[in-house]
Amino acid sequence: MAFVITQLPNRPILWVAVEVPVEDYLSSYRMVNHQLTQIITQADKSFHIWIDASELNLSFSDVILGTQAMAQHKPEAFRSPLARWAVIGTHPLIEIAIRRMDRDLGLHMKQFVSLEDALTKFDNDLSHAVPSLALPPVNR
Repeated sequence: MAFVITQLPNRPILWVAVEVPVEDYLSSYRMVNHQLTQIITQADKSFHIWIDASELNLSFSDVILGTQAMAQHKPEAFRSPLARWAVIGTHPLIEIAIRRMDRDLGLHMKQFVSLEDALTKFDNDLSHAVPSLALPPVNR
């Protein structure tokens, strides 16, 4: 399989492991977009979607062609207000890809160096979250 989508236990996180050479990514991302859109829509709740690109060997043309294709097709999962995106990996071109996704799709993504780094940041943010200040509904 080109991609493996895993929901991490006890967290609203979908981890997408890319298991294809970059050359094959463009032909597969539509299928992944469809699967992610189905998961998000059926759950009807927010998810953090982390693309694990740590094993990819990127070239500049991969970044340009990939971001152009996504800007043209505007994947539905990328447009969902229920999705919070991040990329895992240290390749120097990931930062360029993230900036292009922000510019071309308005998609704000974070970058983490590893899955462990992302989980630590997620758990830390969760432990410091401010509880809702909204008043409970009034029963009449």
